[in-house]
Amino acid sequence: MSLKTIYFANTTGLSSKQIERMKFIAEKTYERVSELIPISEPDLILHVKPSWTIPETGYSGFSPNAAYALIHLDPSNSSFDASMETELPATIAHELHHCVRYGGVGYGQTLLEALVTEGLACAFEAEFRQGQPPFYATALHDTQIPDYLVRAKAEWNNRAYNHNAWFFGSKELGIPPRTGYTLGYHLIKNHLEKTGSTAASEWNLPASGLGEI
Repeated sequence: MSLKTIYFANTTGLSSKQIERMKFIAEKTYERVSELIPISEPDLILHVKPSWTIPETGYSGFSPNAAYALIHLDPSNSSFDASMETELPATIAHELHHCVRYGGVGYGQTLLEALVTEGLACAFEAEFRQGQPPFYATALHDTQIPDYLVRAKAEWNNRAYNHNAWFFGSKELGIPPRTGYTLGYHLIKNHLEKTGSTAASEWNLPASGLGEI
């Protein structure tokens, strides 16, 4: 199977060699992911958008629905080329997990639903990386997790929760960067350990019931 379309937008700073290399990585990643989860054939858009990438890697992603995923690139990042073989496929895998979930229960509207969706994608990424979770899924020290879980539980069912604060951090609210990813991964990791399942098999897991973990 192959992607419907791999589209490059705003290729400023990308060489033809880099583009061809990324096309190859994207195709191989899709083939591997399609063996793990029932992904359809979403479009994949890779575009140069430095301000939207993760500084540590030069990559990030966003999936608004089941039809396509966006991969943000920063070719000026010093880690960009060195990270391409590891971070690009992991980012694509993360976003494809979102795409397939959109075809089921969806991303969700409450804080708990967002935590479960991102936690599953992070756990899937860890499976894709052969056991190594992404660094943004372990951004808090283990001793910090209980306190932030207590804060998050107060907003479990809040549809007006501050997504940027919980997932990207807020000094004003006292929420460290990537807290949401870490809490979501913690919830899902506990669930998978209890059930002996995987993030690949649990792609359509509803958030209900996980809030008591």
